[in-house]
Formats: sequence, C-alpha cells, structure tokens
Amino acid sequence: AWRPVWPPGTPGSRSRLMPEIRLPPGLAETEISIFANAKDTDPKPVRLGPILSAIKNGRWADPIAKLRELLDAGDREAYDEQKKDLPAVTLSGSFSVRNARSLLRHSGLLQVDIDHLPNPEEVRDQLADDPHVCAAFLSPSAQGCKGVLRIPDDPKRHLEGFKAAERYIRETYGLESDPACKDVCRMMFVSHDPEL
Repeated sequence: AWRPVWPPGTPGSRSRLMPEIRLPPGLAETEISIFANAKDTDPKPVRLGPILSAIKNGRWADPIAKLRELLDAGDREAYDEQKKDLPAVTLSGSFSVRNARSLLRHSGLLQVDIDHLPNPEEVRDQLADDPHVCAAFLSPSAQGCKGVLRIPDDPKRHLEGFKAAERYIRETYGLESDPACKDVCRMMFVSHDPEL
C-alpha cells in the first residue's frame, strides 16, 4: 500500500511517495532484538514495524546490492562471508544474549525462510496474499523469500508453531521452509525489497 506522507503539491511534499506497511493492529510495535552482525553478542531492542519499513525503503539497499552482485558473479563464498556483516534480528523474541535460555519475551512471530527458488517474487506475492502471513519479502540473495507469521507467544509452544507453519507451507504451496527456523533465537538478516 502506498500513500503520500504529505499530499502531493503541498508545501513540504516529497518528490517520491513513501510506502506505508500495513500490519495487523499492534504488530508494528512488537519488540524484537537486533544485532549489528552475525558475530554480535550485544542485542538492542527494536520494533518490528521500523525494521520492515527499513527493508522496504532501502535502508540496506547498498550492501544488499553488493551481495547480489557477488552472487551474479558466481562468488558464493564471498557472498556467504560478507552476508554475516549485515544486521540481523531475532524475529521470535527479544533476548539478553542470543541463545534460547536468554529469551526475555517471545514476540508471537515466526520466520519462514524459503530458499533457492526459481520464482522468488511469485512466492513472495503468494505469501503476502495469505491470511496467515503478516509480511513477505525477498531474502538478501533475492533467490528466496522470507515470511513473517503469527504464532502463540508462548516459548513452550514455539516448536509446535514452527511445525504447524512448516506443514501449512508444504501443503498449501508445495514449498519447504528452512528447518533452522524452529530455533527461537534464529537470526534473520535484513534485506532490501521495495515490494515487501
């Protein structure tokens, strides 16, 4: 959905429209943790809405473009190494340290990660239209997509929520979600997708 921040042509209007992300009520304020990179052990609290907006609006467009260029050039090893320098969030909760024992609060969210797709944009759009998916966007490689699903915010039910989501994605779309997402402290690297 798009809307102007100011009505076009009025004083202070911007030359381009800023995308507005529509999420279920209260979801944008959901607190998760962000890490400066894959090696960072000092999480900072962040809200889901600003992270999704930053992915959509191009906050990390330059580093993502460089990573995608590496893949286009066939340098998967450099891509894998440099991707670790991207910020990453723990979508399923806020943490004092990134391990399951250090979960402060479950967010009620689950990352679905579908890799190595011949048609990632099509899958993203299908997921975005699904009533169980809050948001969908292309992964840093642009060869897969990520979905954000709501699950119970009970840490004891996280694995149950993952298994239900995994089964639903398989039965509905014939796709396999990365099983590593069953980990409550699974990191999700930021990306860039104007069509999030």
